[in-house]
Amino acid sequence: MSKHDPAPRLGLLAQSQEHAYQNCQPLNATIEITMGCNLACQHCYNFDRSKAMPPEFKNNALSDTEIHGILKDIIKEGAFFINLSGGEALLHPSLDQFIQTIVQEKAIARLKSNGILLTSKRCSELVQAGLQGVDITLYGMSEESYQIFSRKSAFSQAIQGVKNAQEVGLEVHINFILHKANVHELDLFLTAVNANQWSFAISDEITERYDHSPGALDWKITANQMRDLLAGPHRALFDYRNTDHALQCSCARSVVGISVTGKVFPCIGAPIIAGDLRRDSFSNIWKNSAEFTKIRNLKTSDFKSCESCDVIDYCQRSSGAIFCDTGDYTGCSETTISAAKIRSEN
Repeated sequence: MSKHDPAPRLGLLAQSQEHAYQNCQPLNATIEITMGCNLACQHCYNFDRSKAMPPEFKNNALSDTEIHGILKDIIKEGAFFINLSGGEALLHPSLDQFIQTIVQEKAIARLKSNGILLTSKRCSELVQAGLQGVDITLYGMSEESYQIFSRKSAFSQAIQGVKNAQEVGLEVHINFILHKANVHELDLFLTAVNANQWSFAISDEITERYDHSPGALDWKITANQMRDLLAGPHRALFDYRNTDHALQCSCARSVVGISVTGKVFPCIGAPIIAGDLRRDSFSNIWKNSAEFTKIRNLKTSDFKSCESCDVIDYCQRSSGAIFCDTGDYTGCSETTISAAKIRSEN
């Protein structure tokens, strides 16, 4: 994953994030409010979207009352940046009320969306509810790549959603999912970034699905495509260096994820169940979960496969992604080491 934000990072924000990390404050929380979606993306990490929604999501999703209570509880425990996610969060009929609860509790509400439903009217309603920003995921830069990857020709709708969000003053951040069917459109995306001064991130991270259904990894960019990216004009976006040999991230320290059924994860991208909010309080799970304690106490020596790795200087490991692919939070995955080796050779 390569990231770039044209705006300088505020010193106060950086200090707050560091304080949260050191003191295990769940400053950044993501909560899935629905698994319903208006796309059927090939890489969806939750389940195979070409099939019916699994009953555990359809029949066991958190109620509105539960979500309002969870929002209040996580904010009381120190959460400040609250991301409402899905599925497609805009499909939830009570989204505006959730935003209002976050604002009433003196926290910041953000939305994760594919942008398709962000009409001008809807954006105005979200601003009125108190939404501060939206993270919009793009899956390509053409109707063709959208149809191939998301099974819907919705590119123009997504781009219009970005424009509508900007026009009403929402803070817009674009997440561009780089996959083997859109890698040739990277130039188009970066041209749009420069023309519109978008804050953005590019991610080539595609993992195994949480339900272990096959097919998601088939959409990762290929080794040859990565080599071409490193040999091309945008090398800096992919030529990652890890010279300080950092192995640990913010999971379970300043970041927390909550699933649509109330399971608590160290991160929404690391589905390790630390507790169940239908059986225990968030405060108790956050402070006393055995899984969270284990993650917080990890040392460099616990990452056995990394200690002897000869390409660690080029490794951009994600513990959550590796856990999804291998079941081993401190391990390594074939895709991770392959990407590091390609960087080291190029």
